[in-house]
Amino acid sequence: MAVVEHLQLPTMRLFYENYTSNFDATTYELLDFLQLPRLGPAPVFYKQKHYPHFYEPEQIGFVKSMAKSLATPECWALVRHYFESMVVEVSGNVSSTTD
Repeated sequence: MAVVEHLQLPTMRLFYENYTSNFDATTYELLDFLQLPRLGPAPVFYKQKHYPHFYEPEQIGFVKSMAKSLATPECWALVRHYFESMVVEVSGNVSSTTD
C-alpha cells in the first residue's frame, strides 16, 4: 500500500503537458488543491524546455531504472512515457531510453 493511501492523504496528478496545453487552468487547479490564494500573475512559462544535453544516455537510463524500481505500478504507468519518449543526442550519436 502506498504511503498516501495508508495515510489517506489527498493527491493530485499534475503533468507537465497540462501546463503547456492550458497553463492558467492548471495553475488555478494547483492553487485550489493546495488551498492557496493567487497572489499575483504567474511568471512566464516557457514551453518545451528540455535538458537532455546535460546528461549522458547512461545517466538517463539509471534515473529511469531508479524511478521504475521506486514507483508503484500505478505511478510508473503515469510517468513511464516521459522516459520512453526521451531520445538523447550526444556527440552526434542518438540513443533512446526505451526498453
